[in-house]
Amino acid sequence: MRAGAIGIRLAAHRFRGHRADYYEYLADLLGHTGGQLTLRQIMLADAARYGSTPRGILSAHWADRYDDNGDLTRTFAGTLPAADVAVLATLQEAGHAALAEGLRELANLTRLTTRARMEFVGTVLVGAVCAAALVMLLAAIPLFTVPELQSVFRHVPPERYGASAQRLFGFADWLQRYAPYVVAGTAVLVWLIASSVTTLTGPLRDYLDRFGIWRLYRQMCSIRLLSTLAIVLRQRGSTSLQLRAALQMQQAGATEYLRHHLDRLLSRVDDSNIGASTFDAGLLERETVYYLEDVIHARGMDEGMQLARQRTETHLLAQVRRRAAVLRWTLALGSVIAIVAIALWHTIVQQELVAIMKLLG
Repeated sequence: MRAGAIGIRLAAHRFRGHRADYYEYLADLLGHTGGQLTLRQIMLADAARYGSTPRGILSAHWADRYDDNGDLTRTFAGTLPAADVAVLATLQEAGHAALAEGLRELANLTRLTTRARMEFVGTVLVGAVCAAALVMLLAAIPLFTVPELQSVFRHVPPERYGASAQRLFGFADWLQRYAPYVVAGTAVLVWLIASSVTTLTGPLRDYLDRFGIWRLYRQMCSIRLLSTLAIVLRQRGSTSLQLRAALQMQQAGATEYLRHHLDRLLSRVDDSNIGASTFDAGLLERETVYYLEDVIHARGMDEGMQLARQRTETHLLAQVRRRAAVLRWTLALGSVIAIVAIALWHTIVQQELVAIMKLLG
């Protein structure tokens, strides 16, 4: 019994994290069987073996779709990421051997981008947790801590409050009065920051791309761009037409931010600007552009892209990890400092009020 559209969509969602292993599995079978097994035979066997699991459901679906005309674009559309489908279609055009080799490279690329995405998502989650902790801490001031202080020291006349107590109680009143606006403003700010990562373009984004999560996302996109280009151009060659097609291919499923940079690169290709300078359009780190200039000048575009890809998969990913770790620690440390500062403020106020009570006898 075939799964319906919803079942296939759910299976695709659950299978997403296993794509790299599946690509490598296909590469091994296609490479080691010398063409004796077709993709459809592999899919039918997996459908029988894995049954109602996500892989079994998808394999049965793929086998049905592949049977029509053997087109991998139609076979995998809607069940694998659009960028992966575009790469697979390109590899299919290059022949059986290229497909087997390219599947292995696509598996490595998927693992690489998954690691980069995990660093990015982890950093965003730390930021969200820190923001939530700070909001709850601020909410506790007018709701719990200040009312408790006022209750304990209710015999102290307000006109005898010290400077710290006046500021704290005034701050609590301000928070209570404007709490809805503070919460709404914080929520809007978080939403704007989160959405800007994938949608914001233009001069402001060019400036933000040097900092924080915007830089992390830019580096994550550059890893995917260079590695995908290296896979595709290795099979097609690096003429201007092939480079243009390889860039256009990546527009499938791209975010607005990445699509903006791909358009920039395509404009350079259309202007016959072919070479390392093609990629000097704001997405890649300056150091990476300089490296491309040197290796392409010395070894040519084809080999230069492969070398740039190898360097990206090691050096740039390590940079992403370091910067993500620094950003996470900065956010966490900032939250701890804010918590300690507010706690010290309360302690100072408490000591002031105790001293006043002693003076009042």
